[in-house]
Amino acid sequence: MACLQTRVPVLRMSMTILMVSLTLGKGLDIKQPGHCRAVCSNYGKPDCITLNQGEVDFKTAEEACHDRKGELLQLCSKSDKRLFDILSQELFGNYWIGLHLPAGACSNLSAPLRGYKWISGRPGITFLPSWNKNIQLCSPHCVSLSSDEKWTERPCSDKADGFLCKVELQDACRGQEVSHSTLFQSYKGCSSGPCEQNCEDFKGGYTCSCFEQYIPDNQDPRQCKPHCAQKRCPSIQEAGYDICPEGFLKVDGNFCEDPNEGPVTTPPVVAFVKPPISNNTLKASSVPGVRVLWICIVVIVVVIASIFVTRFCVVKRYRQRENSNRNNVVT
Repeated sequence: MACLQTRVPVLRMSMTILMVSLTLGKGLDIKQPGHCRAVCSNYGKPDCITLNQGEVDFKTAEEACHDRKGELLQLCSKSDKRLFDILSQELFGNYWIGLHLPAGACSNLSAPLRGYKWISGRPGITFLPSWNKNIQLCSPHCVSLSSDEKWTERPCSDKADGFLCKVELQDACRGQEVSHSTLFQSYKGCSSGPCEQNCEDFKGGYTCSCFEQYIPDNQDPRQCKPHCAQKRCPSIQEAGYDICPEGFLKVDGNFCEDPNEGPVTTPPVVAFVKPPISNNTLKASSVPGVRVLWICIVVIVVVIASIFVTRFCVVKRYRQRENSNRNNVVT
């Protein structure tokens, strides 16, 4: 009975440890919520508007845009409005923009922006917005925008369906899961040959994509660069040269191998590598693998502890029986 009483708390503790480890394992799988979709201008220094999905409050949305070297969308210019008109075709729900009611102020229903201010301090607006409700407010509120271009006043602590950022091209959707290829605004579409490899016309613009063994360049997705998602891949024939992705070495004739993933199988052969445009290439996160390893270790420890406790109880019971038999013989 004493052994049983000992085992029950130990087993309970083991299950608690296991559940905690699973919870921690989930917590280790950290990534930015939702998907990202970008629409960019095609002229001069391209600017982009990104649609970021994921339920967040206004402050979180503002910080997320700053982390991506941008700011919440402020529809102060006609070019921003044109980009939004393209993006709004895929907008479902309400998304934060960079408009808030200053502390201590009340909304003014007769003014185009109702007394709300852009977070950057920029003036005015180039068109008349369509407000969702006509109610005067005198508490901290921010504004979200929907696909039908309705502007909704809501407490800044509310969680909208996502947010809209204004960023430069090289920072659009950086480090996020991309739902679609970047859409570039253009009246000419693919007719002007804007993409290095594949081009597809869309309403209001075009998208670019890359051949097999290539990925869009993170500085300009209209350009492509060699890519290998494994430790070892065939080299790419380009302009009479064997091309390897940045950071890879040519080995075994016509293969490229990543020297950082283990020893190179044969002495490396000097090969032409396409000059990198940027060294900011994003690699897939290894966090999920760490989570699985952590869970396996904890499970193994729990199993070993249970076996040890069970064996201890069996040995203890055997010795008690042995002592009892000896006492009976002496008697």
